[in-house]
Amino acid sequence: MTAKTHAILVVEDEYLVAMEICRWLEEARYEVIGPAASVRQALSLLQGHTPSAGVLDINLKGEFSFPVAEELKVLGVPFVVTSAYSLQLQLQPSGVLHDVTNLGKPTQRDKLLATLEQLLR
Repeated sequence: MTAKTHAILVVEDEYLVAMEICRWLEEARYEVIGPAASVRQALSLLQGHTPSAGVLDINLKGEFSFPVAEELKVLGVPFVVTSAYSLQLQLQPSGVLHDVTNLGKPTQRDKLLATLEQLLR
């Protein structure tokens, strides 16, 4: 595997899921920013870093991560969603997720890494 210089923001509130995603990314030689378990924490991380891409869960303990998705769009940062909440994706107010891939939950390692590779091309 070749060394990668891309930093990936991870926004996930389930500790074990977040650790698994971070491990997958680190094994693939990505730099990990986070994980952030709340919108506030994710937006705070974006103040100090502009990631190459993001991995976002939508429902963070009842709080939707749409503001994070909107900020990533403003920054021009591609991202993927890992959520079991397809209805919330359809109902999101700003339409910010209309063209974003939802890998579902549980997320498969190979699918996540392949999708990130495509986003980063």
